[in-house]
Parts: sequence; C-alpha cells; structure tokens
Amino acid sequence: MTRQELLDKVTPKRTIPFFGTLDNDLYVVVRNAIMAMDAETTAPITIVFDSLGGGAFMSFQVGDILRMTKSEVIGIALQANSAALTVLQYCDRRILVPSGSVLIHSAQARSEDLAGYKHDEYWRSRMELIDANLTHYDRKLQKLFSERTGASQERILELMKRGDNLSWPIFAEEALELKFVDSILPADYKLFFPPAFPKPATPAEEKKEL
Repeated sequence: MTRQELLDKVTPKRTIPFFGTLDNDLYVVVRNAIMAMDAETTAPITIVFDSLGGGAFMSFQVGDILRMTKSEVIGIALQANSAALTVLQYCDRRILVPSGSVLIHSAQARSEDLAGYKHDEYWRSRMELIDANLTHYDRKLQKLFSERTGASQERILELMKRGDNLSWPIFAEEALELKFVDSILPADYKLFFPPAFPKPATPAEEKKEL
C-alpha cells in the first residue's frame, strides 16, 4: 500500500500517518492532509508518528503549517526520532506509547567530516556551507525544544550531543520527565488505525460491488 493509498483510507477519520522517513513524498502527503482536514472542520486532527526522522527543513515547514491550523492537533508517537520529534513539538498534545521512544540530535556536520575534504577546496567550501545551514537549524531546534520543555537551550544542546551517535534513544518515562511529551498513552485510549494491508474482498462483497 502506498502512502497516498494509506492517506485515502485514514483521511475520513482525521488521522494522519507519519510513517517512515520525512522525505519530500511524506512531506507533501502530511502537509496536504493537514490543510484539507483543517479546511473541513475544526474537529481534532491526530498525527501518528513512527519515524526515524528526515529533513530538518521539511520538519519546520510542517511545524509552521501546524501553527496555522484552527484544529487541535494531537500527536501520538510510537517512535519519533530527529525530524519527527521536531514535528511532534508543534502538536498541541504530545503523547508517547508506553513502549515508545524519541531521539534528539544535533544537525551540524562533524569536524572529521570537514577534515576529509581539506585537500579539495571546492568540496570543502561546499561542506562549510552545508555546515553553516545545519548550524542555523541547530539553533532553531534548541529554541523550539527549550520553549516546549522549559529547559534551557544549554540543556537541550547537551541532550542533542548525547544523541549524536544516533544510538541513545529516550524512552517513555524519561521523555515525559524531560517534557518532550505531555503524557504517556493511557491503557484505555482507543485510536483508529488503518489496516497495514488492504483486506481481500469476500465473494459476497465483490458481487455487491458489481
């Protein structure tokens, strides 16, 4: 099932899947779904996250769209790493499942990456430009997470550096303590989930369609 087919199934339920890497395809699906749902009614919109991250620029773009919505936006995370965690911070309510995790890390290029291009002036200048752009996003991340968690930007930077090897997830209880989420999913919370694969039609259903 493609992302668009999945979106077609869940749009009537006002539930948006944020599954997989935040690339241009997922960005367009999520952006369009938010705008379409918000134009229909101001009933709450739910975004379900299961993502290892993706593009920093696109995460802030989705965030800006969420800031403009009239509807309450509820973010429920199974796993929200990197760019997905950024988008989660723009949700009005941030919820993590008990077995879930999040991860925050810095966007800057590492000094050893730059050092690898020290004998190639063109590529070194390109890497330095990329590093400057990523530094800009690092500052935006520190500001956003500081605003949402109440922690100082220095503390947020410490947590970003802690996650830089991409192998230090923050599990539910710590994520709640650090205020990356507002609550852990209650045991009695019910949410519409689309089937992972389309259910084959029965002979009776096929006959009815004809």
